[in-house]
Amino acid sequence: MDASSILSLMSLGAANGDVVVLRAEGAEADEALEALVKILETDLDAT
Repeated sequence: MDASSILSLMSLGAANGDVVVLRAEGAEADEALEALVKILETDLDAT
């Protein structure tokens, strides 16, 4: 899936505790992965 769209991430359907494998390519891949991990680790139900 193309994670450049927040709507794509939201429609992923991953539930709390699910394992998600992330992969990125390109010059800013590390920064992109860090941002995605931060989003996925956020407990949106707690806010």
